Amino acid sequence: MMILINEVIDDDNISTVNLATSNLLVTRQVTGQTTNSVTGELSIAISNANVGLTSALFETFDAERYYVAYSDGTVEDLTSDQVTLGSGGATVEFTGLTAGASNVVVNVTAKKIGIKSKKKEYIRSEKLTINRMSCIDEI
Repeated sequence: MMILINEVIDDDNISTVNLATSNLLVTRQVTGQTTNSVTGELSIAISNANVGLTSALFETFDAERYYVAYSDGTVEDLTSDQVTLGSGGATVEFTGLTAGASNVVVNVTAKKIGIKSKKKEYIRSEKLTINRMSCIDEI
């Protein structure tokens, strides 16, 4: 999994970070795909892409975001008219691929929806007092 971070933080001592306007893009390789034997189409649902995010949608097409490779090692030179997002980005559909190809490897990019900041409390040390102790003998 690849995570792209587009912001540079100049300060080494950060106590809070607001991620409200941030984007988290995840690129994932989906293996074992098969194109339609007649049309050469291939569709991948976000749930089948295993992007590791609970709420994500596929990102719009860019040559760096999507990649299709066949089992013989050839790579499809994808163009924007071959990649369509369906169901509001929940599926990505490829057209014009080699018909009936199996073991196709597809790289896809998804964007996390609704990044929320979480508060993490760091406790440097903690004192624990044990005021009673019992011993159980084994028979």
